[in-house]
Amino acid sequence: MKNFFNKLLLILTSLIGGGACTTIINEPDEYGCPHADYIIRGNVMEEGTQKPIEGARVIIDRAPMYLNHDYDTLYTNKDGVFTEIWSTNCGTCEEITVNTTQTGYVPNDTVISLRDVDYIEKRGSGTWHEGRKEKDVTIELKKKQ
Repeated sequence: MKNFFNKLLLILTSLIGGGACTTIINEPDEYGCPHADYIIRGNVMEEGTQKPIEGARVIIDRAPMYLNHDYDTLYTNKDGVFTEIWSTNCGTCEEITVNTTQTGYVPNDTVISLRDVDYIEKRGSGTWHEGRKEKDVTIELKKKQ
């Protein structure tokens, strides 16, 4: 009965965003959870001309390895540049989706994989800090006809 109650509690807390770092045994994970830091630097350019697009809206969907999605909205500067910096507190991020829009351009959804990026500045053992991943991306928007 106790095991059933623990499983039910895990499912309920997972639905509201908690419990991601517990296991389906009688005890929580006493050693913590893996976590990491991320930096994405992006350039939004006009397709063909490579002209920077100022003021483009960039919505980042940082889909973690668990159920919840975490969104952030940014706008490019005069050079068409945006920077997204975040940390995970329980789990790591393997890919993000970048939705880019600007008046006069066709919207663009780009999936950026972080699987092929190596961790840098990995901290000592015992903290479960995987390190930091950095990636530079270029997103091209096509002018509407």
